[in-house]
Order: sequence, then C-alpha cells, then structure tokens
Amino acid sequence: MTFIFLQTILYFMNFSSALCTPKHDVLDLNLAHPALSPLSKPVQVRYAIMKDELQVSFQVNSPVLHKKEVYASNDYPFQYDVAEVFITVDDPSASTFSYYEFEVTPLGQVYDLRLDVVNGKRAGVDIEPVVTSARASATEWSASFVIPLSRIGWDGNASRVRGNFFTIIGKTPRTYWSAFLPQQKKPNFHKPEFFQPLFDCK
Repeated sequence: MTFIFLQTILYFMNFSSALCTPKHDVLDLNLAHPALSPLSKPVQVRYAIMKDELQVSFQVNSPVLHKKEVYASNDYPFQYDVAEVFITVDDPSASTFSYYEFEVTPLGQVYDLRLDVVNGKRAGVDIEPVVTSARASATEWSASFVIPLSRIGWDGNASRVRGNFFTIIGKTPRTYWSAFLPQQKKPNFHKPEFFQPLFDCK
C-alpha cells in the first residue's frame, strides 16, 4: 500500500522569502513504550507544506488491527490503533502557549483538540476536525492529514512549525511510537518540550 499523500512531494516552496524543506524525507517512528516490541520500525511518516497546509502521511505495518467499528459515547481513537499529529507555531518553553492534536484511526475515526497551556497546566478544547483519510488491509494501514496552518495561527514562517508524530499499535502488547520522544515508563504523548522544528529554512 502506498502513501495516500506525498508520494512524490519531498519539499515545499517559498514562504516569508525563505526556501524551506522538511528536516526528514522519511521519519521512522521509534518505540516510546514499552521497552521492547515484536515490531521493528513499523511506522513511516512523510510530511510537507503545500501552500498553507501541512500534509502528513503515515504508513503502518501491523499484523493485527486493534479497532472498534462503532464507538460508544466514552470511546476515543487513542484507545485503539491510531495515528496522531501534534503541532504548534508557538514556543513550547513559554509560560503560555497552545498546541494542537489531530488523530485518525485506520477506520477513519477522528479526534481533534487544541491544548492551551498556562504555567504548566493544560486544558483541552474540541475543534473542528481537519481533512483526513485512512485505508486498511490485513497487515498494514495508512492515514493522512491535511491541516490548514492558518487555523493554528501560522504567519507563513515555516521555521516556527514544531511538532511530533505518534502511533499507537496493538492491544496485547499495546505499543506506543514517536518521532522524538525518549523511552517512557508510562506512555504520555503530551510532552511539548520534546517537539522539534519540522523544517529547515535558508
């Protein structure tokens, strides 16, 4: 199965008089929790900016999908197999900032939030979902996001775009994968201090 988006897009054009390219042509997500997994580099991520949209694609190899066809009122995508994008254009080291969480499952279920952080305390606000798509087969699945950066306060300077990419795979064992997190004793994706700049600008 190929990536839904970005099959040939490896970089984007001029914003704010700066030529910017993704820092990574392809990102292999690393295991954040637990310490070991039978899976080896099961997730690849590609991303790029096209006009004012951040486009992100996940390719996931997994022998079994942990899924639920119809959610109850207390079900959320992060309780099952899911791809997640966390991004900000703010400084995560500031006392007050916001970041955004976008999720989609292999079945296309979504969950999107804005997280407002004030002096280390975090509050989540539901936001309008972005455009996503997903496809699944017996042994792999893919997911894509199209995120309008104007919705998160972007001014056209790609060097301000920071974030992290995540995937949760499986039920027993349940494994947590990240682009930039270190190993964790307890899985927690809400660690904006580990967000990284996503683009190189000249």
